[in-house]
Amino acid sequence: MAKYGVDFGGMVGMDLASFGLPILGRLYGVWNPTGFAWVFIFVVLTSLVTSILPAYWAAKKDPVQTIYHR
Repeated sequence: MAKYGVDFGGMVGMDLASFGLPILGRLYGVWNPTGFAWVFIFVVLTSLVTSILPAYWAAKKDPVQTIYHR
């Protein structure tokens, strides 16, 4: 699909310009391996930070005190 493009107007049976999108013909995709690599690295680092930081925070707490919380 990236080589030939996709005619969205033919898929929905109407002109997309009626929705405010001035698209003539086809949209062509571009394969950018560097961009995909950066997004992958960003997602992995973000998931590690958002999972490890709360785990360290929870590991420092006393479980009995946390459960009994009064």
